[in-house]
Amino acid sequence: MTSTVTPPGRAHTGERIMHRAGLLLLTFLAVLAPSTTLAASIFSRVPFTIGMKIKEHRCGVAIENNNTDAILKACDPIIAKGGKEAQKAYRERGDAHRDQGDLLRAITDYGQAIKLDGRDQRAYVGRCRAYSMRGEHSRAIADCDEAIRIDPKSAYVYSARGSAHTAKGELRLAIADLDKAIELDASGVYYEERGRIYEKAGEAARARTNLDAAAGF
Repeated sequence: MTSTVTPPGRAHTGERIMHRAGLLLLTFLAVLAPSTTLAASIFSRVPFTIGMKIKEHRCGVAIENNNTDAILKACDPIIAKGGKEAQKAYRERGDAHRDQGDLLRAITDYGQAIKLDGRDQRAYVGRCRAYSMRGEHSRAIADCDEAIRIDPKSAYVYSARGSAHTAKGELRLAIADLDKAIELDASGVYYEERGRIYEKAGEAARARTNLDAAAGF
């Protein structure tokens, strides 16, 4: 798969986690507050955004269609100011550059983010995707390897590495990465991705099984 708005991630997974967390919170509060009056009082303090789609922001700007110029403009003064926020701004500006197809600038910004925080998994994944978009699949895989070392339980990282393996023609390695992604997060998007890889591998039955599973989400 190619670049997405969120490396790494994926908005689908983040929104689903927020939805589940919201439902768990509401259930927990209901158990603790059996009184109708008390429950209503507590629920009134819970944000109405729970279970709703939450827009992701970059440098304080909500991600909308074709607004990468606004994001770039917002990131520049944060980076110029320096400090802790600059590290995140470098990564988010890298995302915006990547979305615009300005891959060299994206790679440079991800590198700065990594220099400031060597454990920024999202920066490694962003750079992995940018390298892969440039056809530098070995460098992409190396960055995703590092991201996995930082946190081996992030499904989207295996998906990103799987995309690089696919682009490199290493379909068995790509399928293994998607197997791991699905093990960590049985998301329809990962089933679809694995189905597409099976299609490339000429395994029509397995491709159909995965695409049907994806359609069920």
